[in-house]
Amino acid sequence: MRIEDLNQSVRDMTDNALSTYLSSVANRQNEVMKILSIVAAIFLPLTLIVGVYGMNFVNMPELQWSYGYYVVLGFLVLAIVFAMWLFWSRGWINWGWRRMFFMRSLRVDRKKLRDYMSLGERKNQKVA
Repeated sequence: MRIEDLNQSVRDMTDNALSTYLSSVANRQNEVMKILSIVAAIFLPLTLIVGVYGMNFVNMPELQWSYGYYVVLGFLVLAIVFAMWLFWSRGWINWGWRRMFFMRSLRVDRKKLRDYMSLGERKNQKVA
């Protein structure tokens, strides 16, 4: 009976440790997906504009302007700046080390995990 209880408690601790590790991996993956979505949202309108101006139309009034090329480039840069400002103001983009420190805190330290597991085993041995 004691061995069965010891086995069950070790199983529970292992399950808890695995759940903690998998949740930290999922959090990291969510951060990466958020960054990829932001990059895609920034470059999607730029691709549309460049695609339209890449077509060979004769009746586009901007093609006859001497500064038409610079106006379109300025509009592209303005779209990038606006998108970056929008994402930054909503808190989706954080500059600096604060975000990196937060990501470091999600890591699972193997030594601490081993110590936690051995502490649980020692507690179960005292009970047995």
